[in-house]
Amino acid sequence: MENGSILVVGFVVLFGFLLLLGFLMKGERFTMYQEATGKSIEVKRGFSFTYMFFGPFVPLLRGHIGGFFLTFFVEVCSCGLAHLILLFCYNGMYINWLANNGFRRLGIDETGKRSDGAINIQINTTPDHSIPYQDAKELIQPVNAQMESGDDEGRTVALSGNGELIGTGGMYQGAEIPITAGEKIIIGRDGENSNLVIPNREISRKHCEITYDAYNQTYVICDYSTNGVYLQDSTRVAVQQPVYLQPGSVIRIGKTENTFQLK
Repeated sequence: MENGSILVVGFVVLFGFLLLLGFLMKGERFTMYQEATGKSIEVKRGFSFTYMFFGPFVPLLRGHIGGFFLTFFVEVCSCGLAHLILLFCYNGMYINWLANNGFRRLGIDETGKRSDGAINIQINTTPDHSIPYQDAKELIQPVNAQMESGDDEGRTVALSGNGELIGTGGMYQGAEIPITAGEKIIIGRDGENSNLVIPNREISRKHCEITYDAYNQTYVICDYSTNGVYLQDSTRVAVQQPVYLQPGSVIRIGKTENTFQLK
């Protein structure tokens, strides 16, 4: 009995310590936003009170099925001892899972509205992920500045022309996205690193950059991805080095149906 009482007291003390530690480590709360669906989820880093009381049922109720099986397996194999560690780890696991499914961290200002940050594009798609033909010039604010360069005779020439990215397939089909000289269109899965977001696991967080060279009237693309950028003939664009493409070229982003024409 004495040993049993000591274990009970020890458990109560440990539980109280963890509870106090949880209050001291409130963690950081923020919102994650999915561009494709417009869905927002409030999350928190650090200690999870919810997991403390409900354990592996938390990821199950959140739809995090992989997290459920992982936490359940770890808890069973450790006879419940891993529960103490997962109290501090699960929130991070959940945030990473959301990020892998197209959610990004969203800045919130004091009024609770979405704060200004990197330019992002959101297009309301139909169930088949296509959109009607539209002029999307309001989706990206152009850089209202002229660039200067020297011509063959050393004279200064103002560069003010615009390029345009036309969605020909995938979730941006039909969109017209202007590219002002000096502006970068960054395509990727992660909204923190990209301003043209494609929430697809085949797309890298920062997949590629596209700029328009007004002086030479060509496009410059740089691929940073794992799954590549492909031309219309399925040739892969060279990785991590500038590649010049002529107007009219069609590119495919990774192993997806998302294609764009460089107008």
